[in-house]
Amino acid sequence: MFNVCQSCGLPVTVKMKEGGTNADGSESTKYCGYCYENGNFIYPNISAKEMQDYCMVILSSLGIQKPLCWLFSRNISKLERWQRYT
Repeated sequence: MFNVCQSCGLPVTVKMKEGGTNADGSESTKYCGYCYENGNFIYPNISAKEMQDYCMVILSSLGIQKPLCWLFSRNISKLERWQRYT
């Protein structure tokens, strides 16, 4: 099993953009490089729905068909980052 980003649901080590980084420069085990850099979220004010749309664009750019993009991103609101809003 692989770790998924607790912000977007993508694998933490997506090959084209490695895992996110903590403030001390170490690699984050919770967040991917699309979401987290230097200990901060890249898009701090994004909503879970906007994150889903963003992920669909990323997945589409990887050649994944739109129905699968939706399937892979539909549970974003259940990830750790978004639980503070529920």
